[in-house]
Amino acid sequence: MRSVYLTAAVLCIGLIGAEQAMACSCIAISTRDALEQSDAALVGKLVEVDRVSNDTLKLSYRVKRVFKGAPGLDRGDRLTLRSLDSEAACGLPHRRDKRYGLLLDRRNKRLTANLCSVVPPKKLRRAAEGNAKGKLCGRA
Repeated sequence: MRSVYLTAAVLCIGLIGAEQAMACSCIAISTRDALEQSDAALVGKLVEVDRVSNDTLKLSYRVKRVFKGAPGLDRGDRLTLRSLDSEAACGLPHRRDKRYGLLLDRRNKRLTANLCSVVPPKKLRRAAEGNAKGKLCGRA
C-alpha cells in the first residue's frame, strides 16, 4: 500500500512540471542584439483588438515611430498583426491604448511578432540610438 502512495506522489510531482513546460519561455538577450536580429522594429499604440477565433486575435497598432525595416509604414499608419489570445502561449499583450515596442520578423512576406519580441518603447529607442542597457525577454 505504501508503494501505491509513493507512486501517486511521484506522478503528481511530474504533472506539476508538465504545465510549466507548455508555457511561453523567452531567452534574455540585449535589446541592441534583438534589434539587430529583427527584420523590422517600431513603436505602436494598440488601438483595436478583434477576435478572429476562439484563440486568435487581430491586433491593430497605430504606428508612432519606425526604427528599422518597415518600408511603407510611417507615423500614423496602421499595422495589423494576428496573435494567440494567451500570453502563456507567447501571444502578444492586448491592452488597448498602450504603446508597445515591437521587434518584428518577416515570414511569408508578412511581419510577425510574439510576446518575446515586445519591449518597452524607451528601451527600443535607446537601443536604436546606441544607448541600450540591460536585457529583455527576446529571441536567440
